[in-house]
Amino acid sequence: MSAETHRTIAAIATPPGSGALGIIRVSGPAALAIAGGIVCVSAGDGLGGRPSRKLFSIRVHDPATSRTLDHGQAVIMRAPSSSTGEDVVELYLHGGWILLTSVLRLLLERGASLAEPGEFTRRAFENGKIGLTQAEAVNDLILATSERGLVEASRQIDGSMHRRIDRLTQRLADLVSGLEAAIEFGEDVDIDAPSLGEVSDLLNGIERLVSSYEIGRILREGMRVVLAGRPNVGKSSLMNALLGTERAIVTPVPGTTRDILEESLAIEGVAVRLIDTAGLAASSEPAEAAGIRRAEEALAAADVTVWVMDGSEPLRSEDAKAAALLTGRDPIVAVNKSDLPPRVSREEIVRLLAAGDIGDATFVSLSAASGDGLGRLRDRMAEKVRQALASPSREPGVSVNLRQKEALQRAGSALRLALGTAEANGPLDCLLLDLRQALDALGEITGRVCREDILGRIFSRFCVGK
Repeated sequence: MSAETHRTIAAIATPPGSGALGIIRVSGPAALAIAGGIVCVSAGDGLGGRPSRKLFSIRVHDPATSRTLDHGQAVIMRAPSSSTGEDVVELYLHGGWILLTSVLRLLLERGASLAEPGEFTRRAFENGKIGLTQAEAVNDLILATSERGLVEASRQIDGSMHRRIDRLTQRLADLVSGLEAAIEFGEDVDIDAPSLGEVSDLLNGIERLVSSYEIGRILREGMRVVLAGRPNVGKSSLMNALLGTERAIVTPVPGTTRDILEESLAIEGVAVRLIDTAGLAASSEPAEAAGIRRAEEALAAADVTVWVMDGSEPLRSEDAKAAALLTGRDPIVAVNKSDLPPRVSREEIVRLLAAGDIGDATFVSLSAASGDGLGRLRDRMAEKVRQALASPSREPGVSVNLRQKEALQRAGSALRLALGTAEANGPLDCLLLDLRQALDALGEITGRVCREDILGRIFSRFCVGK
């Protein structure tokens, strides 16, 4: 345990603002003594005499003035049977922000240190209460923006990811220990070098986990759906219609949208990040040109592209330029303004798509103004969501984040080197070095091997009080 964990920390655990309830959390070796200095228990005995995990009434006062600040409740959770593995006191008070900060100030004056972001969860990890993948899932649970994302984070907290990595780690550790014995004792032990099949099977398991990254990213961050097309085809109107609110400014003047606009909606229980972009056309005007560059960047990062066209006007050169940015994609083609007489045929659009080497497109005829066809567009978007999340080989609750993916890729690279060494009947010590590197990379995921800078990055993303 580091010297830092001997500090007793305190923080407000509820969001800023006023509410019916506010929670202050204190954790560390002096938690009961520090909190007991500002808390009077209604039953008359001190805080230290109260049993664990029993809610009881309290009065919070300022020891310097004896002035009562609030009446509330508290609970004690003694080490090691607490969320952090330390003595923990939680105060449940009224949710006024001035009140909560005043109580927190009194705790700090009595010797507590203000908790850093994620420090309570970090202590839970360092004290063996949860694994590192579970700690990361805590933050995913807090930040979940959709029902599916919430379910995924809940499964991760239950240890689904941790167990999968543990199984791979144990198998790899067995190979390493056996190979170490073979090198150390030579002919004195009857142990063979790892077979190609064993190493290849481990590599396949790691690659399956790497492939789960995109699903995990979508469940955590949402699916990026970009509305693209030339100016004045109705992208902003379509965004407003899908959201059911006037989020984007709409005018008859081309080029009204000059920056990225983003809002979220839920489809199939998944957060969809709907992104409206500037019209894709050449421009010498600096602000408009910057908006077009951002539109192209958003398009490059899109999970789904909705190419919006104006069905009431003939094709223009700008449509061909916009289509050129869709090469290799399978867009949804939203032919807008179906409430007006048609001036472009589906065959003309198909020829334009074929000229741009664009994949299989899904066509939807709609009117953002009247709402006709919006349901069909939502259905096509829902189908894209289902396709993105379809992975028969993925275990529910097992999807890696970017940090975990990078560690898995390092493990995979080391195992590929090990395969090459084994196939070439190379030196056993070289094979051992490759396997150890793979084992260390897996250890970074669970926290068995973890540098301070990695832990700092992980927990700095948490809110204070968690």
